[in-house]
Amino acid sequence: MINSNKSKYSRNIWIVYLFNFFQGMMFFLPIYALYLQHDLFTALNVAIILAVRTFCGVLFEIPLGAFADLFGRRKTLILSGLVSIIALIFLSIGGSMFIFILYAILLALSRSLLNGTDTALLFDSLKIMRKETNFQKIVSINNGAWQTGAAIGSIVGGVLAAVSLRLPVFYTFIPFTLAFIVAFFIIEPPYKKENHRNVFLHMSNTAKLLIRNGLLTLFFATILLFAFSEVSFNFNSIFLDFKHIPLIYFGVVFALCFGLGFLSSFVSSHYLNKRFGDKNMLLVSIIGSPLMTILATLSSGVYCAGFIILSSIFFNIRLPIIMDLYNKNTPSKNRATMLSCVSFGSTIGMALYAPIFGYMVDLYNIGTAMQLTATFTIVAIVLVLFVKEK
Repeated sequence: MINSNKSKYSRNIWIVYLFNFFQGMMFFLPIYALYLQHDLFTALNVAIILAVRTFCGVLFEIPLGAFADLFGRRKTLILSGLVSIIALIFLSIGGSMFIFILYAILLALSRSLLNGTDTALLFDSLKIMRKETNFQKIVSINNGAWQTGAAIGSIVGGVLAAVSLRLPVFYTFIPFTLAFIVAFFIIEPPYKKENHRNVFLHMSNTAKLLIRNGLLTLFFATILLFAFSEVSFNFNSIFLDFKHIPLIYFGVVFALCFGLGFLSSFVSSHYLNKRFGDKNMLLVSIIGSPLMTILATLSSGVYCAGFIILSSIFFNIRLPIIMDLYNKNTPSKNRATMLSCVSFGSTIGMALYAPIFGYMVDLYNIGTAMQLTATFTIVAIVLVLFVKEK
């Protein structure tokens, strides 16, 4: 029965693409921190909202990955879409710290429901169709769908923000509602589930797979890579301002980071990874990205912006390779939980490194902090050298 109907699961691929495209189309993305500061008045209050979101993401990540494995990926994605709309309601209301904290909690809940669930669903759909060897290509397009949505959202949001800071938030209800609707058209692919519904037991069993399946080295490398690169990327607007690049060009730079980042991920996963090897391309990515960041700190004007974009291009090569390694070495019944473990560790790494980065910015300047962060990536490069390909 499964074999005769396996072609019907191909539509899951396009539905997940659409879901992430609409989820990425956050028109408020280029003015997000500014929007929060407008109602909260100080950068410290904005930082508190970001800290609440990160902390809640850490708490929710693994339990909700286990929820997706035990109760179904389709239901989890529908729930993620619904919660994101509710979170957006609180963001649009704003006006007080309490309302924004509620927004941060709901946003963390929505993202934790999504993280790992979409890629696990993609892999299991491909497995039913006996096309799991195409996973790297598929996941690169899936990531690109979000980035394309974010790029379009950044450009349009910049125009809307010129009229009112709240306007981009209100318009974001349109793509978020569309994401919620398309999730209902997903067909749950069959996969072997645990014969229990104990979320915490499932979490424990999945964590043991990190050691048993030789994924621990990759796990620590992933944490470091995410912490260093994501923290630096989140400070890019401050860095561009430090380099005296006009504010009007910020949206263009971010849009090019997202758009060309997707293109690099697509080209590498479709053509380069098989030709040169996953591990070699992974090393190219994690060496090239910090190198471009260092060159950006030593440049100015259009060259500085160009190196920031190149850093994003190199960065996006790694994700399909890393996700493929985890998926290949994890049973279907543990797949969403495993990817949530990875996201959990990465979020912890980011939460721990962010204040260190901020301290370095205050102690030196944003340029020096980014140079030091790029240098720290050497540790992750060494760890990747010990990762075994299977």
